[in-house]
Amino acid sequence: MAKGRQIRTLALALLLALAACAAPPRVQDRPPAIGEILTIDATDWRTGQPIELAQLRGKVTLVELWATWCGPCAQAMTHHGQLYQRLQNRGLRVLAVSLDEDREALMRFLATREIPFAIAWDTKQRTGERLRPPQLPTSYVLDVEGKILGIHRGGDESALRAIRDQVESALEKP
Repeated sequence: MAKGRQIRTLALALLLALAACAAPPRVQDRPPAIGEILTIDATDWRTGQPIELAQLRGKVTLVELWATWCGPCAQAMTHHGQLYQRLQNRGLRVLAVSLDEDREALMRFLATREIPFAIAWDTKQRTGERLRPPQLPTSYVLDVEGKILGIHRGGDESALRAIRDQVESALEKP
């Protein structure tokens, strides 16, 4: 009887091992961390063309995850616009990635505001799923190599001040 149980246990272990090998790739097990390269899967909201963060390498970049229904996001967008206008000549780039599912809501929001930086749309909801922001807005400050220098949550004054200070510090580095 014990031998039959061992065979069944081995067979089950083998079956589980085979199933694990055949399973589709999983979404990243954890959100990105400081020092890692940030990747997104989003498109330009106007053209539908893919946006690659690699195109922004060589510049300090602020990537904002936001949504039109998020009140603090609107405040953060205003802050980032002012920051961008003040620091773009020093090399700052800003990319705001909308996690909205409704393109019409995104279009209505953008039609009522003058936003001076690039807007992307997470059309397939892959960026939000992979990065799993703990709240909106969530901002990532990237160095010139695309590595995450800082992750900032929320759009309150302390978060916006921390973003500004980190961006300015990153721009001062050679």
